[in-house]
Amino acid sequence: MAQHDYNIGNGSGATVRSDLNNVLAAIISQNSGATEPSTTGAYQWWADTTTGILKIRNAADGAWVNVGLLDTANLGLLLASNNLSDLVNAGTARTNMGLGDSATKDTGTGSGDVAAGDHTHIGISFRGAKANTTVGVSVAHSTTVEIPFASEDFDTDSIHDNSTNNDRLTVPSGVTKIRLSAAIDLDEAATAVTQALIISVIRKNGADVISSDSKSVPTYNAYAHYTTSTTTGVITVTGGDYFTIEVMQENDTGETFTLSGDSDLNWFQMEII
Repeated sequence: MAQHDYNIGNGSGATVRSDLNNVLAAIISQNSGATEPSTTGAYQWWADTTTGILKIRNAADGAWVNVGLLDTANLGLLLASNNLSDLVNAGTARTNMGLGDSATKDTGTGSGDVAAGDHTHIGISFRGAKANTTVGVSVAHSTTVEIPFASEDFDTDSIHDNSTNNDRLTVPSGVTKIRLSAAIDLDEAATAVTQALIISVIRKNGADVISSDSKSVPTYNAYAHYTTSTTTGVITVTGGDYFTIEVMQENDTGETFTLSGDSDLNWFQMEII
């Protein structure tokens, strides 16, 4: 370790020679020492042995700028030729850069993949079920009937069963947000009525009304059709919650109505959000 004021004073040959040797020692040791050199200049090096950091004086000779670690290969600096392979901790570096976990994932459409920029649905797959019926369920005057659905257009998550509790759409485990919609189409009997009220209701767990639709029909011709439809907004749910749709009708002559049996007009759907 050596430092010098870089001022060679007059003296005897031996004295000047010793002073020159001390200057050279300071130069080759990068002015190393536990404290900063007493004499400084712009762009002067200092190997700070207290902190273990190589420093350089700034252009204004007003402060020291840290360059690197004295006891670490390449002064602890990254080499361009290593393409970041010499990072001490890549995970910490990603966190410090705010990259999140997407930086370590593959692109694709599978679970956990990051969507490729040219993918048409950005990696999001539809989840849900649409159950329907072709059965002509009877709905008597002033009677409420839960509608069963014995077939499906699709079911991605075992939301519906065609035979067991087939009037239900059940929320899969882990799902917290869904949207529901339904349509019911009633046929009138052979006798025309002059006034009818039709109500469809979606219930949660057999109790709470989630959505409903009502239609008042002043003239209902024989064999006429009338469709009710209802849709919810996005609702919060828990796995195991189930939903049903029920229909009630009243008319002035006490006639029984029947579901049309058209699967395109009688359906119940859950969309997982």
